[in-house]
Amino acid sequence: MNKVRYAKKPAVWVCVGIAAALLAGFFLIYRPAANVSQLGAEQEKQEVVSLVESFGDALKMVSLTAPDDVVAKNIKEQYAAFVTPELLAIWQSKPQSAPGRRVSSPWPDRIEVKKIEADGNGGYVVLGEVIEVTSTELESGGAAAQYPITLQVIKQENAWRISSVEQNDTPETQPDF
Repeated sequence: MNKVRYAKKPAVWVCVGIAAALLAGFFLIYRPAANVSQLGAEQEKQEVVSLVESFGDALKMVSLTAPDDVVAKNIKEQYAAFVTPELLAIWQSKPQSAPGRRVSSPWPDRIEVKKIEADGNGGYVVLGEVIEVTSTELESGGAAAQYPITLQVIKQENAWRISSVEQNDTPETQPDF
């Protein structure tokens, strides 16, 4: 009888050890999951910001003063990597509704992201400003004009794409100091 009693003690300790290891493993695996999801959200935001900034760099490449067939071709060449096929089709059918270079000077140089928020549907709303420059601002910095822009960004076929763009076409000129 003593042998059985002593034999049970090591088995109990082994079970306690296994339970402790499982409990510790559970906390190590599931506790950082919150951090991983936060890191994932931050990484997503960085990807979205990068997409919007790259799109902003392409704005100067689409001259809206060209004939519509030329503009439609330029829209496809310059914007296809950044926008959904649906938005691309809309802009190609109505080229003047697309963002781009409306006059020879100033021209859109970039988009500066001011705020990014999750939209609750797995996408993001990006608030920014289109910064327009002339050759003077290219040399000295600053902006000749700027105007607000709002972009909706969604994940489509495992890639972030802009699905809508709202812009105020009336640039605000910067005061000369």
